[in-house]
Amino acid sequence: MAAHILVAYATRNGSTTEIALAVAKELEHAGATVTVSDMKTVNSVTDYTAVVIGGPLYMGSLVKEVAQFVGKYKETFSTMPVAAFAVGISPKNPDPGAVVQAAGALNAAITPLQPV
Repeated sequence: MAAHILVAYATRNGSTTEIALAVAKELEHAGATVTVSDMKTVNSVTDYTAVVIGGPLYMGSLVKEVAQFVGKYKETFSTMPVAAFAVGISPKNPDPGAVVQAAGALNAAITPLQPV
C-alpha cells in the first residue's frame, strides 16, 4: 500500500504554500499519495501514514498555527513519521547563527514531536 502523506502548512503571503506544493510533488514522484492543506482546514489526521508540517518564520519564531496544529494532533503524530520545514529569511542569512536560530524556532514549534 502506498503511503498517504499530509503536507500541512500555515502561510501569510503564499510562499509556504508554494513550498508545500513542491514538497508534495517530490513525494508524489516517490510514489506516495499526497494531500496538501492549509492546517486551518485540517479536521483529522487519522487517515494519513505520515505528515509534513510547514510554516513561516516571523520575528524569530514560527507562526502560532504550527504549535497549535501540533498540540491538537500530537497523540496521533506520535504514531507516525513527521517531517517539518520552516520558511523565512533566517536560513538564507550568511550568519551561521541564523540557521541555528531558525532550526531552534522550528524545533520549539513542533515539540514534543521528533521529526524524521
